[in-house]
Amino acid sequence: MEEIIIGGQKVVPLYSQKEIQERVRELGDKIFKAYEKEITGKEKLVVVLILRGAIFFGTDLYRILEEKFFKKHLFENLELDTLAISTYGNSTQPGEVKILKDLNRSVQGKNILVVEDIVDTGETLKRVQEFLMAKKPRSIKIAALIDKTPRRKKEVQIDFVGFSLSEPLWVVGYGLDYKEAGRGLPFIGALHPI
Repeated sequence: MEEIIIGGQKVVPLYSQKEIQERVRELGDKIFKAYEKEITGKEKLVVVLILRGAIFFGTDLYRILEEKFFKKHLFENLELDTLAISTYGNSTQPGEVKILKDLNRSVQGKNILVVEDIVDTGETLKRVQEFLMAKKPRSIKIAALIDKTPRRKKEVQIDFVGFSLSEPLWVVGYGLDYKEAGRGLPFIGALHPI
């Protein structure tokens, strides 16, 4: 593979496209099993993707969940929505958490699965949880592609984790970006000085 440079730093692969696909499939299985007995009759699961970072992960995960719900004839029990958040902007330091786009539907009395690309400081996810709790859902669970613990400031419960990072690496690819660059890479890589 040709060397990829983003922001004057080399992208060193951490997780291949195949590893990501396998892990997302495993998460889909785990999530479906967690909700399978709860989502019957009129119960709903609303999958809420946090834009823009979770768009690739969330879309792939939603497809897997939809396939499983359809096989159980739960066609109308799964819904998709998005919430747009701004924290980093064009920076590498988190700033104020702002809700840029609210949900398109009521989630009152429904189960919510929040799908996030990466949990770093925990501040964004904590704000999202508070925002969604005010809408009076039945439950809220969190699925994160990456749980990055070294800079954690707020304790948050992550129910489904794709990968855990114990180093303070900046990662790009599969929706993750560095100042908007690298989001479309099919793998996840860490930025390292050249």
